[in-house]
Amino acid sequence: MKKIKLANSRSLTFPIVMASVTVPLGIFVLVGWILVLLRNQQLSQQVTNNTGMMAAGVVSLITIITALVLLTVFLSREILESRRQSRFIDSITHELKSPLASIRLCTQTLERANLPLNKRHELQQMMIDDIDRLSFFIDDILQANRIANGVGHISHAWVNPKEMIEQVVHRICSRHHIDSSRIQIEDHFDTQLFTERASLEMIFRNLLDNAIKYSLPEPNVYCLLKSTEKSLFISIQDNGIGIPLPHQHRIFERFFRAPGEAVNNRSGTGLGLYVASQLVRNLGGKLKVQSEGVNRGSRFTFTLPHSKSSTVP
Repeated sequence: MKKIKLANSRSLTFPIVMASVTVPLGIFVLVGWILVLLRNQQLSQQVTNNTGMMAAGVVSLITIITALVLLTVFLSREILESRRQSRFIDSITHELKSPLASIRLCTQTLERANLPLNKRHELQQMMIDDIDRLSFFIDDILQANRIANGVGHISHAWVNPKEMIEQVVHRICSRHHIDSSRIQIEDHFDTQLFTERASLEMIFRNLLDNAIKYSLPEPNVYCLLKSTEKSLFISIQDNGIGIPLPHQHRIFERFFRAPGEAVNNRSGTGLGLYVASQLVRNLGGKLKVQSEGVNRGSRFTFTLPHSKSSTVP
């Protein structure tokens, strides 16, 4: 493991060091050349007679410097993306093996003939929970892949956001085995929304699941739905571990997870918020985050436009 980390460190250091050396060297040569010409009248006269060649040399040197900078930026981004994908693969392995191992153990235990009925029900519920976890996980991967490749058919329909979020709350609370009173919903919304049903449901699911997961063992989540003349405003606030200020601008990146023990101790792949933010954007809004820092909770908000609206029956 140490060798792998060392190799990754060197691979990222190399383009940075090369740029740090070659770019200043190129600038030094260019500036030095100009200063020599300005101070040497005879040489300046010779160069003046070859203005075209002088201009071509300067342009060529500037082009080389620019190419080096762009190449360094490209290599650095590719290396960082490769690292994020490696961490993502590690997360996938964990996310898949844990529930599968649990389901296998439950199945083997259910084979016992003398197993009490209440224990059978408990094991069956554990298996359902693990299957739901796998289903959520696979949905996020598939949706992230569609977003990355620009694939997906958007089919709009009438949606009651309050009813939808209540249904999502019920499933999320069942999954995490918490009382639904832990999630409060304040509704100031009396219109239906003409939008993509599956996308909006996945947005609610990912944001609420994150709010609960990062607020355990005693989560308190507050959801606000507020309607204006032209849009629907939605806010989901939790009392969880919060987000460090330096990392808040990156949490919507694919595969990104804020460093820290509190995050590492919770399962995740860095796809949930990426998927949610991209789906909000596809629906015409923008997902934003507010957090005062570690252990200060988080608040996610977004606004969706009314393409059409009607009073909820």
